[in-house]
Amino acid sequence: MALLDVIVGYDALVIIDTIAKAEPQTGRIRLLEAADVRDPPGPSPHYVSIPQALTIGRQLGLRVPNRIKIVAVEGRDIYRLGEGLSEDMSRCLPAVVAAAKGVLDEWGAASF
Repeated sequence: MALLDVIVGYDALVIIDTIAKAEPQTGRIRLLEAADVRDPPGPSPHYVSIPQALTIGRQLGLRVPNRIKIVAVEGRDIYRLGEGLSEDMSRCLPAVVAAAKGVLDEWGAASF
């Protein structure tokens, strides 16, 4: 739900996050739409997915982004808490930034 505090009032949103895969290749990038992100199984009082947060925002009459892309980056041990990036992920960071910039360029970010 904290996502709503950050995105209300914007027309477009790019999210960079890790994605869980059965056999992840660290740094492999997938560009996803909000509709591609699955909700957690069953309702949870502890977690609200991106699509759920957007739906709640719309139901509350808040102006939330309509244009959404997720730069999803595969990584290992994504559930381990800690500070910083692994060495493998650090090496992939320029490609992740380039993917996000590509989305903004595609949208004509200068017009925002």
